[in-house]
Formats: sequence, structure tokens, C-alpha cells
Amino acid sequence: MPDFTPEEQRLIYAYARDRGPISWISFYLAVLTAPVAMAAYGMMQSDVLAMSIAFFGLLALIAWGVSSSVRNFKTTRAICMKLASTTPLATSRSE
Repeated sequence: MPDFTPEEQRLIYAYARDRGPISWISFYLAVLTAPVAMAAYGMMQSDVLAMSIAFFGLLALIAWGVSSSVRNFKTTRAICMKLASTTPLATSRSE
């Protein structure tokens, strides 16, 4: 087993935790409720400002998701490279 840095270990443990589907659903409901409610209010009232706030709120959430993916990309790649270097490649498929 390769030696992982503390940052790599943190990422492995974060991915390995079993959160279950209820945790993910509740997280996304909590995060998306405010912008969606603001957008619905803006549409009902024909309020461009409310719809703009909702749009930029959702845009911020997307930017947050992308930034966390980019931030973990280098660490994930380093983990994969270490694991790949210790595992022999299968050059032929057994059928």
C-alpha cells in the first residue's frame, strides 16, 4: 500500500464515509430552497430584482461546486497515480 500524504488521507476518508442518500437529499434541499423560493416569488410578482438574486445565488452554488471539484482534482489524481504505480496493468483480458 502506498504512503499517502495527510491531505490525500483526508480526501480518501471523506469519500469513504457512508453518508447515505438522505444526507445528500437534505443537503441539496437546504441549499437550493432559498434560491428556488426567491425565483418563484420573483416570477409571481414580476420582480426582476428577486429573479436576479435567485439567478446569482444559483450561479454562486455552481461556482462553489466547480471550485471544490477543481481543488480536489490534484489530490485525487495523486492518489490514483500512487495506486496505479503499485497495481500491475492487465495487458490481456481473460475470456
